[in-house]
Amino acid sequence: MSPFFGWFLQLLGFSALTQPILQPITQSTINLEWIVKPENGNIPSTAIQIKPTMSSIFYFCEVTTAEGQKIPGTLKSTDNSCKYESNGSVTSSTEFSILSNPNGAKIDYKYRPANKPPPSGAVKCNEGSYCFLGKSVYNDGICEELPGKIVAPRGQLIMTTSNNKVKTCGSILYLIKN
Repeated sequence: MSPFFGWFLQLLGFSALTQPILQPITQSTINLEWIVKPENGNIPSTAIQIKPTMSSIFYFCEVTTAEGQKIPGTLKSTDNSCKYESNGSVTSSTEFSILSNPNGAKIDYKYRPANKPPPSGAVKCNEGSYCFLGKSVYNDGICEELPGKIVAPRGQLIMTTSNNKVKTCGSILYLIKN
């Protein structure tokens, strides 16, 4: 704890005994979790909703392949399968996990130019060290607004469209956890 913060707490009437108790609350220790989709098909109430457009709701999902590889994808609220990109094609699975926020961590989106590193707090995929979750930005019609995975060195978001095509977009927002 910084000396200034300790002084500030004392000014507010907190004793030195309560300072260690308050310290963990001021740090970001809350994690996001992947929850296996329930057998009844209901989306958990803690699932992170993505609303790239006014009419659609999506969720981040993750599929585990037969080889044990974890691949991020997206689930549209009206579908029952997780769509993801595999070798340049759209693939789907009805067995997947959903990204959730069980402790109510503060999440947001942050823009970062393609030639810059991901922002602090960017949420990583389990698919490798350069994979992050995010969504595309319309940008005068250059891109569809959809969630997907960001390949950081290329500065591109890879997304699956409703007509089962794989598209990329350079106008992206990273999902961040504060």
